[in-house]
Amino acid sequence: MPSTLKRQQSLSDTSADSGKGAKFLLRKRKSKKTTESPSVALAAAAAANGEHKAKRGTQPSVKCVLVGDGAVGKTNLILSYLENRFNPEHVPTASDIYNVEVNVNESPVHLTLCDTAGQDTLDPLRELSYPDSDVFLLCFSVVKPETFGAIKSKWAPKFAKTKAALILVGTQADLRSDLNVLNKSQTNGEKPISYADAWDLATTIGAKYIETSSATQDKVKDVFDTAIWEGLVPTTLPPTPPFWKKLFCLA
Repeated sequence: MPSTLKRQQSLSDTSADSGKGAKFLLRKRKSKKTTESPSVALAAAAAANGEHKAKRGTQPSVKCVLVGDGAVGKTNLILSYLENRFNPEHVPTASDIYNVEVNVNESPVHLTLCDTAGQDTLDPLRELSYPDSDVFLLCFSVVKPETFGAIKSKWAPKFAKTKAALILVGTQADLRSDLNVLNKSQTNGEKPISYADAWDLATTIGAKYIETSSATQDKVKDVFDTAIWEGLVPTTLPPTPPFWKKLFCLA
């Protein structure tokens, strides 16, 4: 039997800028985590796809898949967002699926988050999460240049023709100023990825760029606020009314 965790969360309001001048409020209601071993993850991915389609027929829904090399912090990004916790130890993921209910502009939205493995050997398993996805988070660590290189050579090309939104996510930003990490990088002849370099890559692949730290929770919510917004617009949410219509309360 898969392990299941349900957690009731307190309501918290946070505004986020969509990047297009529109702002919205999110109220996290509850989250459910389903963790599967590789042997049963095939069925879990199929079930998640079916649930997403079913939810989409009854309420606005967004499916967001996190991809990237192993140990870049994909799982911690989700845990920091949903449960306000951080695990400093890397625990390899086969396929974890989270179902979350949120409110956007006081309207309910079903959010499916798919945490995938980074290993090449698990490519077939990971790709089962791709169908019907609205957003892909391409994750790399800003202090691990090889993971940034993998975005260029492996991950971005996989989604060059996707109709889903792309968000490039630079993780572990807090370690950019960590002396131990910096000393190790210098010893290896490396240096952290700069914000400018990541921004340039995001522009090249048609993605937004957000830099975050799961350990400090800096910009963690911004990542998922943006993912939800990109997944909803323009098919679900109405466009932002012109200023004069808002002024005179006309719809």
